Amino acid sequence: MLIDGTLKIITESTSSMSTSDVITMVAAFIAAITSIIGILMSNRNAKKINDSNLAQQNEWNQKNIDASLKASARIEWIQKVRNTTADLLSSYSDILNTTEPQKIDDALVNSQQKTELLVLFFGPEKVQVDQDEDRNILLNKESNDGKNDILVYFIIELAQRFSEYANSAKKDRYNKLQEAVRTARDEAYRNAKQVLIGYNYTEDGDEMPEYDYEWQEEDNMEVAYAESALSKEKKKINELRNDLFFLRNVTRIYLKIEWNKAKNGQ
Repeated sequence: MLIDGTLKIITESTSSMSTSDVITMVAAFIAAITSIIGILMSNRNAKKINDSNLAQQNEWNQKNIDASLKASARIEWIQKVRNTTADLLSSYSDILNTTEPQKIDDALVNSQQKTELLVLFFGPEKVQVDQDEDRNILLNKESNDGKNDILVYFIIELAQRFSEYANSAKKDRYNKLQEAVRTARDEAYRNAKQVLIGYNYTEDGDEMPEYDYEWQEEDNMEVAYAESALSKEKKKINELRNDLFFLRNVTRIYLKIEWNKAKNGQ
């Protein structure tokens, strides 16, 4: 309406004007219209740019918020895993270092609770791996990919072995096996036969018989059996201790990698 009215006024007013004046007026009108259109387009483009910048800023802010939330959640998870693992190692150490039934039972119950928590903490991965795969994969210091299932399998298997050992510990099996070895040897020495093994000669050339003691076959077997049982028990305890060291080390490696991810906002 405004432009049509303006054109009507110009048309009516140009009837009394010269051709050059008309051209000048039309040119001025076109320039004014062009300027107005330019301003409108500029404002429109500026709005688009501002909207785009605002959208990009919002997207960037959201990414920062998401990264911060992920890092916080990962750090919280790391702390929970660290504390739970420390409690588990402490309970297992108690089982290995005491023969008091009540202390062993309390430590075993606590270790079972911590085991279940760790199994939940180390959830299943997208890529399935063979649980029997070489557990030295857990010592990989570059990545935690493929570790969860192997680690869970190791933790569960360790819990089963400690549960079995706890029964032996409550019966004081190790000390009893040591006593059995001492008893078998004492009995073997008491029943040993004197056996001539050769002769020695004095400075005068006199022949002197030399004797040794030989265990009876039955006593020899008893000593060998007792020593074998004690050796197996020692091996079992040493393997459990070594696996505790292994669990401590692989957990340190795992959590260090996760901590680096948290620092990078992953």
